Amino acid sequence: MAPQYPQIFRDEWLSERLFKDLVVKIESDAALHMKLHRSKCTAIISNVIGPHFTQCLEETIGDSYYSILIDESTDISVLKFLGISIMYMDKNLKQIISTYLSLVQLESCDAQAIVTAVKVTLNSKGLDLQKLCGIPTVMVGVNNGAYKKLKEDIPSLIHIPCVCHSLQLAVFAAASETLPRNIDYLLRETYNWFCHSTLRQAQYANLYRAINDGHDPLKILGLKKCYAADVLYEMYNDNMNLAYLKFLHPILEEVFVNPNCREDPLTCNMNSYTIQNVNFGYKFDQSLAICPSSNEKKRAIKRGMSTWANILNVKWTETSNTIKFWNLVACYTDASGSYPFAEISNLATRILVLP
Repeated sequence: MAPQYPQIFRDEWLSERLFKDLVVKIESDAALHMKLHRSKCTAIISNVIGPHFTQCLEETIGDSYYSILIDESTDISVLKFLGISIMYMDKNLKQIISTYLSLVQLESCDAQAIVTAVKVTLNSKGLDLQKLCGIPTVMVGVNNGAYKKLKEDIPSLIHIPCVCHSLQLAVFAAASETLPRNIDYLLRETYNWFCHSTLRQAQYANLYRAINDGHDPLKILGLKKCYAADVLYEMYNDNMNLAYLKFLHPILEEVFVNPNCREDPLTCNMNSYTIQNVNFGYKFDQSLAICPSSNEKKRAIKRGMSTWANILNVKWTETSNTIKFWNLVACYTDASGSYPFAEISNLATRILVLP
């Protein structure tokens, strides 16, 4: 049996950024002969390090709002697990932290098992379930989805849909109602023709390079040996299909977000884009006047509108970073020592911790 690799203390650990606050060099004969293998390391992680970080997480979050990200997966032993990550505002670092929370084994693969696992995990970590403000998931069944079941206990829970999944559903719904069936067949079978053959993919790559270099497109070899390939060839030569694709091209470009924005809201001068007195319009004021809500809710809305207007009258020293700005707003006190922007800063924090 090969000897195990001995891990010896290194002096450079004392200056390493990740270790210098955690590692202390101790001159001790007992520590010199100490050995840690699988059993001792597992016990230390489970009984010392794990509870320590759990307590730190509970103290850091406190009564703040947080969001979770969940996803299920199957390991090599065909066991279902639910991975849970958490996003929250760290009061000490004054930053939005996204980190691992737990990995829970699922007894079954339905929405109820996922909801139970989430509740048990949050309870074991000492987190208030009512402070959960957002959850991104594709498990959003109208009647029995995970989000639907969680919202029964958390009425204010916000669902953040998966962008890719929502976009796929929107494109599919639009395409199924507006595009001719031959266009759908053209796109689907074109992909199927190339995806199952490395030779065809290589031929397609050569063809693509030839087209982009300004040369005439090459005809794919062997088209006449397959009926589907022959149909695709005829459809690509149809000017009507070309007209449809040309029509869709500028529309599909809008689906992708352009990273080159004209203005950066964190660095540009926003004074020309803001107004001192916020006016939400006549229709909003009329709707608020006839709203059947209680007078307390109406006063809260009016107070929020007034606070939003007053926040522009303060000369803020930090406007280059959104998170630092709202931390500064949350800590702002007036002459009486009160926090006039507490409500609006809490709302901003809830939005910032959304996935």
